[in-house]
Amino acid sequence: MLEHPPYSPDLAPCNFHLFPKIKSVLKGTHFVSAENAKAKTTEILNSLTEHDLQNCFEHWQHRMQLCANSEGNYFEGGHS
Repeated sequence: MLEHPPYSPDLAPCNFHLFPKIKSVLKGTHFVSAENAKAKTTEILNSLTEHDLQNCFEHWQHRMQLCANSEGNYFEGGHS
């Protein structure tokens, strides 16, 4: 469990790393059922490598630093 300021979706790894990755793979795909969509999403998540997770953690650290530098105020994106 990673702690982050409340109501800060830009700091949640799911929002800036996992969801965009899933969306890019699924873009334009039409599923016959919700179960097919769930299965494909599970496949994508299970395919994440240690490198992917390390990259996510490094981006999270960078975003946390941006948040600290802005004293918790909104900051645009995750780039310095």
